[in-house]
Amino acid sequence: MALPTKVKTWQIDTNNRIVSAAELPWYQALMFALKESLIGFASNPWTVVASSDGATANNAGTDLWVDSGDLVWSTGNHSWIVLENVSGSMLAIAFDISSTSNQDAQILFSPSGGFLAANGGTDGTIAARPTATDEFDAIAGTDALASWHNQVSAPIDSVFHVWHSNDGTVTYIAGFTSNVVHTFVALGSINNPVTGHTTPYLGSWVSSNGIAAITSMASLNDNQRMRSSQGGVVFNMYLTCPGAATSMVPEFVGSAVAEELSGELFFYETGMVCGSDVGYRGPKGSLYDVYWGQYQLAANGDTYPNNASTREWVQVGALVLPWTGDATIPETA
Repeated sequence: MALPTKVKTWQIDTNNRIVSAAELPWYQALMFALKESLIGFASNPWTVVASSDGATANNAGTDLWVDSGDLVWSTGNHSWIVLENVSGSMLAIAFDISSTSNQDAQILFSPSGGFLAANGGTDGTIAARPTATDEFDAIAGTDALASWHNQVSAPIDSVFHVWHSNDGTVTYIAGFTSNVVHTFVALGSINNPVTGHTTPYLGSWVSSNGIAAITSMASLNDNQRMRSSQGGVVFNMYLTCPGAATSMVPEFVGSAVAEELSGELFFYETGMVCGSDVGYRGPKGSLYDVYWGQYQLAANGDTYPNNASTREWVQVGALVLPWTGDATIPETA
């Protein structure tokens, strides 16, 4: 098929490799690098509205995460940060546990940007993150950070990429270890939202520590991994796709080959539907510029077109996302 036309223009921070001989410094380096990526885009980046390094808390926009050593995990004084996008939505990350391995985190999303007392929530301290009245847990699946990698011995070698639309309204993150996608994050606006959804924003941080990619159809189509809210109530959504027989088209046996009349691989739009949360059921729109691809034939990091100079799209598990349009090779650890 002809490659789809991108709805948005994308800034892509590619091939961020984090290698460490131990888990704690790896998590520190990973989360610091993610923060730096989100605030580092040239056009409409995320901005820091509050932060703590475990020794000092600031609720007036100062970024206290100066380097990875400022990230402290503890049930007492700990590090946290609140980021805001151009739509006014906010993301809060807090390290309020004390374990030195399998580090965990709280990942919270506020569609209205309600963190901090000035926005109707509460300010943070060195011992407690800020809160928002409409916040919800963005983690869908197993523990987000503890599940980023499946390596049982050092060194931990991982790669992540960040997609951020030029208009600042949509952000995706994909994290890899051992050529497997273990984390996929979708933050921001929903494409073609349904009438009546007054806060059509995603706050989804999806992870797995298994050997299967979290971006498989078995994960995202068979489970409600996407998260949004309405009136302060969170609801969950499946990623959808046209079906054939008892399977979605990319799972169907005929998808193990290219389309036999044209010889081309094909993509399908990733719609979203809420299936079981009463009061919120039904189609809710789709992801911007994200498609289901023929994962049975394509490997992580494969690009479309398949040439060395114009890589416009990239395979990420069963999904296909925009790529840089140049010769940049996607790394998957």
